[in-house]
Amino acid sequence: YEKFREARSAVELGAGCGLTTAVLAVGLKMEVVVSTELEGNLELLNANVGAFENVRCAEMTWGSETDAKNALPSDGEAFDVVVASDCVYHTEAMGDLVKTLEIICDARTRVLFSYGRNRQALDIFMDEIAGKFSRVDVSSSDLDELYQCTDVSVIELRKL
Repeated sequence: YEKFREARSAVELGAGCGLTTAVLAVGLKMEVVVSTELEGNLELLNANVGAFENVRCAEMTWGSETDAKNALPSDGEAFDVVVASDCVYHTEAMGDLVKTLEIICDARTRVLFSYGRNRQALDIFMDEIAGKFSRVDVSSSDLDELYQCTDVSVIELRKL
């Protein structure tokens, strides 16, 4: 948590039911948290986290410049923090995912990706970020003891 105390805005890509969004909004007390999902999943996401004052749920189709720009905080600035979990499994979507990251990030944005068993497109994702983002593997010892496991990896990206 300490690394994110100064962050004001965050976005969760592919938020699912919104658990990470809730942690960002309530646990880290981010001023602005945007929780994104495909249109068909927004109803559940809104039901789970839409009542938090600092959360906005938004439709996000990766690769859509309109969706990416609409997700940005109201000041139009890039997010301080981007989080995504288990988003590197669909080969055809990796180029669009990186396009979205390029729109919502700047050089100061901290991008945290975690992935477990669903990493079928990881190599393609890494190829897509080459020359656009730097990558640092997060050591499991840097994670809370509860989340240190051998089948989940976390990486941090920074836009070049």
